Amino acid sequence: MQFQSLSFLLFLTVVFFTYWRLSPKYRWILLLSAGYLFYSCWNPAYTALLFGATALSYGTALLLEGAQGGRKKVYLWIFVCIQIGTLLLFKYLGFFSEMAAGLLSLFHLSVPLSPIRLLLPVGISFYLFQTLAYVCDVYRGRIRAERHFGYFAAAVAFFPVLLAGPIERIQDLTVQFREEKRFSAKSGWLSLQRILEGYLKKAVIADSLCVYVDTVYADLPAHAGFGLLLAVFFYSLQIYCDFSGYSDIATGTAGLLGISLNPNFAQPYLADSVKNFWRRWHISLTSWFRDYVYIPLGGNRVGAWKAARNILLTFLLSGLWHGAAWTFVFWGLLHGLLQITEQTVKRFLGHIRLPKFVKQLWTFLLVSAAWVFFRAKSPADACYVLSHCMTGFASLGSYLSLGLAALQMQKLQLLLLLFFLVLQACMDIGIEHKGRRALPVWVLAPITTLALFYWLRYGTDPGAFIYFQF
Repeated sequence: MQFQSLSFLLFLTVVFFTYWRLSPKYRWILLLSAGYLFYSCWNPAYTALLFGATALSYGTALLLEGAQGGRKKVYLWIFVCIQIGTLLLFKYLGFFSEMAAGLLSLFHLSVPLSPIRLLLPVGISFYLFQTLAYVCDVYRGRIRAERHFGYFAAAVAFFPVLLAGPIERIQDLTVQFREEKRFSAKSGWLSLQRILEGYLKKAVIADSLCVYVDTVYADLPAHAGFGLLLAVFFYSLQIYCDFSGYSDIATGTAGLLGISLNPNFAQPYLADSVKNFWRRWHISLTSWFRDYVYIPLGGNRVGAWKAARNILLTFLLSGLWHGAAWTFVFWGLLHGLLQITEQTVKRFLGHIRLPKFVKQLWTFLLVSAAWVFFRAKSPADACYVLSHCMTGFASLGSYLSLGLAALQMQKLQLLLLLFFLVLQACMDIGIEHKGRRALPVWVLAPITTLALFYWLRYGTDPGAFIYFQF
């Protein structure tokens, strides 16, 4: 049941009307049931894994509050090992088995070791990180353990964020679940707008760009020059519209139920440095790694060399979190190195005075180049893209014309797609400077109508959101 499916819209409609007709003290039962029903639509067997992670974290938190001294630390480490072990089993077993086979071949050892791959449960990286954060916060004494298992389980299985985040703090959700809220037409209208914006980003922009990007990466040797460069920039826009579109739909869906989620994106391509980019991109994951990896390692409170090590290790783990492949490892290390370079330059040269739009453009180019490793099937493919995307640039006219010809889009489709890209950029700039505001009906109605026309005429089969694979 994907967000862009009719079955989800029917599911949401039933949940919405039932939720607001129920007494507030029974709404957690509906949310819990809806979460497990929603998750079971992907693979019913893996609801047992979701329940197991929920029960384990709930029980461990209660144990931690009653434990003292060394026993408390033992309970924590047992829990962490089980949670991380589960993630390693389902997500990284194939990657590590391939790595072991490669190492054995270096020593000319003919040990029959075929890669082992298990079906990855959708959303596992998100709800395991969510429960890890909760138990660690209880251990540190930042929050009290939740006593009501129903509220706790409903928070872990809250369907708007269950599959691909944002990684919400469980205590923030349980507090809101207990509040006696009444439906607000104004809040509902803003939430509906947020959902429509998410659908525009995903179904119109991201899925359209995906067609060209997938075509190029499926046969890289057949492309060079501006065609490759377009694929680089298109993927930057695709992954932003895809994932922020998901976050918009999730936030809007939760808002229809009176639940506020923390922002997960803050116009990341308006960042003027790579460090600033990570304060704006996938904010919930960035804050998770900051609070539970970077700061416990010492953060920037240690010497320059150790601080650089902490950044590099944090982004290495972030890369591995996104996927069990060398491309994600390189992507994470590259972002760590870019941040270390920025800090080193600033330390020795001071603050370089450049127009803000120049720094924003430079940051976008760096981030886009790094995304190539994120999208490519192998490091070799990524290097091919980066080394051949400027081929033929000396003859600018043919360089541009050949690349545009490779798009194979009708003129009307290309013009409409450019319109929606410019519209999205204007909306991001407007939010950056003035904050999120409701659009009047006379503006929203024609945009929605035009988007529907585009989707009906040029839309492709809805693909799964990119972050579902993580």
